Amino acid sequence: MIPFERMKMDIEALGKEDIDEIKELLHSLGDPDIYFDVEYLDLFSRYMGWDWTYLRMGGGDELVIEPYHVRDIEGSNGRDLISPWYFGGPLFGTEDVDKKRELSYRFRKETMRDSRKRRPFDMTNEVGQENF
Repeated sequence: MIPFERMKMDIEALGKEDIDEIKELLHSLGDPDIYFDVEYLDLFSRYMGWDWTYLRMGGGDELVIEPYHVRDIEGSNGRDLISPWYFGGPLFGTEDVDKKRELSYRFRKETMRDSRKRRPFDMTNEVGQENF
């Protein structure tokens, strides 16, 4: 087994042009609750005047996927990711608790990286901004 810290996993932003792929991923994970549903995320985001995205890392039993609302930060050119209300965290492609813990740690580490230094993912196509 490769030590977890040495595993390379990139974060990918999935948007409106990826709806079929998102639905397929969610279906493969047992069609989780409404807070993961594409239609719910789109409806709520449009109501608020926001965009939306799903961040995905890995695949198969190393899959992590999480939906977000995307809004402008008032008074700046920045964008903000907001998880859906009452949301319980990302979905995983595994039921193994230890592996979920490792994947969760890596996902948070990758998504919280300083984007000015490392650019962990590029949202240009989804929201028309360079990065968060």
